[in-house]
Amino acid sequence: MQENKAGITVSVCMIVRDESPVLARCLDGVSVFADEIVIVDTGSIDDTREIALRYTDRVYDFPWIDDFAAARNVSFSYASMDYVMWLDADDVISYADAMLIKELKHTLPGETDMVFFLYGGERDQENVYNNSFVFRDRWFRRSLNPVWHGRLHEYVTMSKEAVKYYDDRICIRHCKVRVNDPERNMRIHKLCMAEQTEPDARNMGFLCNEYFSKGELENAVSMFDELTGQEHFPAFDVKNALSSYIFSMKSLKRNDELICRLLSLQENGVVNEMLLTELGVAFLARKEYDEAEKYLKDALKLPVDYRDMSVHFEAYHEFIPCQKLSKLYAVKGDMKTAYEYFKRAEKIYPENKTIKLNRAYFNRESIT
Repeated sequence: MQENKAGITVSVCMIVRDESPVLARCLDGVSVFADEIVIVDTGSIDDTREIALRYTDRVYDFPWIDDFAAARNVSFSYASMDYVMWLDADDVISYADAMLIKELKHTLPGETDMVFFLYGGERDQENVYNNSFVFRDRWFRRSLNPVWHGRLHEYVTMSKEAVKYYDDRICIRHCKVRVNDPERNMRIHKLCMAEQTEPDARNMGFLCNEYFSKGELENAVSMFDELTGQEHFPAFDVKNALSSYIFSMKSLKRNDELICRLLSLQENGVVNEMLLTELGVAFLARKEYDEAEKYLKDALKLPVDYRDMSVHFEAYHEFIPCQKLSKLYAVKGDMKTAYEYFKRAEKIYPENKTIKLNRAYFNRESIT
């Protein structure tokens, strides 16, 4: 591979609207490495534009038409550097990550067409279910004319021959402060369904997530049932809606149905660390210890590769399986093994409330 020792240039393109609480926070990180910042304002009525002008004079207007791809394509049209990068205003790039990106401009293999960074929320030791991460394509070689598609949950299409570069050292964090238009996503989803401009399965998966985020659990379950009820359902879309389905079913206390569905999905080739762990958790709750042990250990053995482009929850890689195995062995009276699994979990989230309680228990029982 050839390296760009002389360095490449990067345009950072953003679409914004009423983002005054977060825009400067985002652009502080961007300004460390960007050669050009392009801001497209889709109708702000606060001081978003004034904040943007502190960082760049390339601020443009584009009326919002319920179409993210249209707005992003406009932002990309103003870019003039070697690579074009997209960001949202409520994304955060730490100084350390910004410096890694700056370094990457000089070490990126010369033939690279697309660059992927990890994308996730703020790391939370207490509510570990917030710690989800996925690889997102962030840079595109501008000369290849990258084009956005999709009104919502938009994506860029590139040729199959495009050379990809994955950098798991760098994580862009999505740290939302407020929701400016709470009904926007559902409104656009319904528009997409009416226009039939998006693949049905893709929309169903995102709608399942949308219903869950709004607390409409029965609707989330129904949409997942519709998605998986297709004769040849796409495993990728099912995996990305799986967490919303599982959390909805658990909240609705439909645990027996959940076990049946997860076993069925496994038989149909939909397997990840969350599915295996949740099967183990469910069997543990039913005191079926052999089955619980099997699935929890299978979850620990499953390699996690973010390059499958699916959303992965960090806690399911090791923390939850070890925590539950610790409980399982404690119930079986094998305290030595219970403690070993506890220590593995403790290393990951040492300040977690449950870990603190378990630590106190093992200390009290003098099990070390």
